[in-house]
Formats: sequence, C-alpha cells, structure tokens
Amino acid sequence: MSTSDEKQFGRRGALVGIGVAAAGIAGALSTEDLAAQDRPAPQPSTSTPMGPPDGLSAHGLSAPTDDVVALFGALGPGAAIGSHWRLDALYAVRAGGIPVILETRGGQRFGVEIFRAGDGPAPLATAGDLALFLVNRGDGAQVSDEAAGLGVIALAHALEARLTEGAALPGSLTTLDARRRSHPTGVFHIPVARA
Repeated sequence: MSTSDEKQFGRRGALVGIGVAAAGIAGALSTEDLAAQDRPAPQPSTSTPMGPPDGLSAHGLSAPTDDVVALFGALGPGAAIGSHWRLDALYAVRAGGIPVILETRGGQRFGVEIFRAGDGPAPLATAGDLALFLVNRGDGAQVSDEAAGLGVIALAHALEARLTEGAALPGSLTTLDARRRSHPTGVFHIPVARA
C-alpha cells in the first residue's frame, strides 16, 4: 500500500469513527430527551414566586409590578406555556425589558427578556408589539438551544393571546436598542440556577 493510500485510509477511518461517535451521542441525547418527557413537571420555586430572594437585588431584579402582572394575566409563576414549558419566574421591568425564567418539563431553566418591538437585533419571537429574546449571553450569532428557542416561541404565542384579549404593555417597556443606548456597558444577567 502506498503512502497516499495509507493517508486516504487514515482519513476515511477517522471520518467513519467520528460519524459513529456522533450517531452514538445523538442516540443517547434522544433517549435522554424521551426520558425527560416522562418526568413529572417540576414544582414552582419554593423561595418566592419571583425567584431566589438573594439573587433578586444582585441582578437588579424585583417582584413584578402591577402593569407586568396585568400583561401576563393568568400566565404567572407555575403557569403552563404550551405543552413543554412552564413560567418559573416573572420580574418587574428592568432597564426597559421584562426578565422571565422558563423551565422545560425536564427541568432545564432559561432566561427570556421581553422588549417593545423595534429596529435593531431580530428577536427570536414576536407577539404584537413585543419582541422576545433568549438570554444566552450570545450576540445573535450563537446557535440557540432548541428547547429554549421553542419555549420562547411558545411564550410569544401565549402573550399574543393576552394582547388579543386587550392586555396593555407596561409604560416603562422600551426597545432593546433604547436599552443599549441608555446602558451601553450594561450586563443584564438572569440567574436561572436554583437557589
């Protein structure tokens, strides 16, 4: 066998090995996803309905104000969002956006921020004049987790129904661009780990 044949076989063998490993990982993840769907829905946070109390002020988070509660209506902490998610925590408008924590049936928690729709970065989902963004410390170029992305879309559908019912937007809600202009160096984290 010539040296070029050995290199070709080596490359081919490596690619086959990588393909087999990827298929094995995908199969394992699919099994985990199916197992997660069979788990009972997690219970709402027991510390407060808005999230862990020690994490609130450290991140500029506070209990939802009346106008935020009015926008969400029955979609408060513990409410089902679609068939695979639930609203875990809801906060007051912070620097122009409404921070929310959603949770999958499998227990994966993730942050969402809701702004007024406007020019600027494309949101993951919209609902009327609302723009919903997944908080994943990305810049829009990062690939979003599928379950989290679909959860954001499900929340948008639920909020669209609220807006159709006549729910009003909080007056302090701004666009993401307005926040960036007002807080050019701001970092707005939503702590999703359980306390």
